[in-house]
Amino acid sequence: MATQYIDEPLTSGDYAPLALRTTDGGALVFFTTRHYEKQTAYAGTSFPTPTRTSSP
Repeated sequence: MATQYIDEPLTSGDYAPLALRTTDGGALVFFTTRHYEKQTAYAGTSFPTPTRTSSP
């Protein structure tokens, strides 16, 4: 099985970065990213499904 990861910044519309200047001269910046994961396997291949354990 092959796993692909793609991380990309979202920079437009409602997801545009927002920066605020603080009174002491610093800055606070909010930004958004999207994380995408794709798993591909050969047709007919079987592999175990992860099991979830409940927390007490």
